[in-house]
Amino acid sequence: MRQIHIFAALIAVSFVLIVGLVIRYTGATDVTTTAEILNEAPAVDTLRFSATEYGPDDFSLSGILPTINSDTIVHVTGIVSDANGGQDIATTSVHFYRAGVQSSCVLDKNNCYEVLHCDITDTANTTEQAYDCPFSLAFFTDATDNAGRYPQDTWRADVTTTDIAGSAATSSATVEVNSLLALNLPDAINYGIRSLGEQSTLANNVTTLVAQRGNNRADVEIFGNAMGCDVLGSIPAGSQYWSTTNTAYGAASNQQLLSTPVRAGLNIPYRDNDTEELARALYWNIAIPSTGVKGNCSGANTISIISLGSSVFSSEDVMAYAGAWTDSVFMIAQGTLWATGSNSNGELGLGDQVFRSTFTQIGTDTNWKQVSAGESSTIALKTDGTARGNCSER
Repeated sequence: MRQIHIFAALIAVSFVLIVGLVIRYTGATDVTTTAEILNEAPAVDTLRFSATEYGPDDFSLSGILPTINSDTIVHVTGIVSDANGGQDIATTSVHFYRAGVQSSCVLDKNNCYEVLHCDITDTANTTEQAYDCPFSLAFFTDATDNAGRYPQDTWRADVTTTDIAGSAATSSATVEVNSLLALNLPDAINYGIRSLGEQSTLANNVTTLVAQRGNNRADVEIFGNAMGCDVLGSIPAGSQYWSTTNTAYGAASNQQLLSTPVRAGLNIPYRDNDTEELARALYWNIAIPSTGVKGNCSGANTISIISLGSSVFSSEDVMAYAGAWTDSVFMIAQGTLWATGSNSNGELGLGDQVFRSTFTQIGTDTNWKQVSAGESSTIALKTDGTARGNCSER
């Protein structure tokens, strides 16, 4: 009987253990799960050139036209994305440069700009961000259109976006910067109070500045008419003279004011300095008739701008710059015009010279008869057979 009770007790204990196991393995519990998501590099999805913040493409077809004597705000804008989420994007930047100077260029308003931290705003898509990179394009920035300084070149924008992990992506697009022909011309030529028969001198001639306000080489043409006086008579147009050198009335270099246009020969080049203004002076002289005039006299002189184009000068350009050349020899080599000849007007006082189309004097001597130019050097031959060489253009 005792054994029966022990057996029954064992059966009961076994039942309890079995029930406990069932309860243990059929109840709820929290199980930890883990996974690592790899970082994906971001991407530059779109790139536009716009006149407004986050704006549409305004310049890809027409090119960017600089503003006279002022900066033009250009926005490089578009969409960047990151599959890990738009908030994973750390920075977006743009490098904008003329392709010919390459992306390693030093910042320069002629050809190299950058924005290191572009503006960013979220979009409706959680993996995207809109970016906007504004910069100020100078009025003298290198032009790359057909009439520009670098017609075979273009401008390039490299947009780079970087995520928090340091992964980066870059996308590029090109655009042209257009030519801007613009000079700052004088508003008035005021000879002031003069006496009958007076001729202006170095002390009281009139100086007017003509300043570069665009990105194109330029000159001016000058013509005018008589000055009518409100009391009596008039001052003939031919009583006014102008010059590109500071002289008094009657100097040989003065040019008489005519009623038909005459090119001045200021030959204002491209501006290559970010901080210094580029300007040339015109000097004005007048001779007042000895009789027959009185009162306030006024007329109109016209100064009109003409383009000198891009890289190659003509013989007319050299003539306008250097004065009256005799026995001149002109040639074009490597896109540059070279000239030799005798400057007979005496202004430069350096005898016979060799000039190139940048108007840089590379030799002073006498009796030149021939010039030859290669890619980086020039040889000028004299009538006695001697030569001056290795005059580097660069």
